Amino acid sequence: MAIEFENSTLKIDGMEFTLKHSILGARSDGELVFVVYDYSEFLQRPARNLECFDKDGRLL
Repeated sequence: MAIEFENSTLKIDGMEFTLKHSILGARSDGELVFVVYDYSEFLQRPARNLECFDKDGRLL
């Protein structure tokens, strides 16, 4: 699975998804994609800046 990201855009195998926050990092375990957002964009602490997506871009 090919993962790329820039700002708030995540690409999974060439499919682009615009997310709600800037992405600091993204990794795949082969089945799922784990995205860490820039915590400074969150008002609440601790920031809930980790989300998981399937290969079709659906939030889990």
